Amino acid sequence: MTLDDIENNNNNGQFFPMYDEGVKFPSYSNNFQPLKIEKNDKEDQQVTCSIVLFVLGFLLLIPWIINVINIRSKNKMARGFSIASVVLFSLSMALIVIFVLFFIFLITSLHNSHREDR
Repeated sequence: MTLDDIENNNNNGQFFPMYDEGVKFPSYSNNFQPLKIEKNDKEDQQVTCSIVLFVLGFLLLIPWIINVINIRSKNKMARGFSIASVVLFSLSMALIVIFVLFFIFLITSLHNSHREDR
């Protein structure tokens, strides 16, 4: 059978495929399966929680110390935010103590200077 016979539909009732039979075409079947992301979902929640507590720590100091709950996380990002939160909490508390002591010293020295003036 020639190409002209195929084009003129002179195939005598036989079907001749227009492609090579050795070619594999993709099959499109509905093979959706439920995703199994339980482990990653927990790690994602730890990262999200750690980031939220880290950011909230800039507004309030308490979330930074609460972020200690993720310090033993298997996820490196959650653990990193947790460690950074604890470090920033420690530095903030040290600065607060220094400022409070400075103002106490300033107030007592001003109070003592007023006593000496009388």
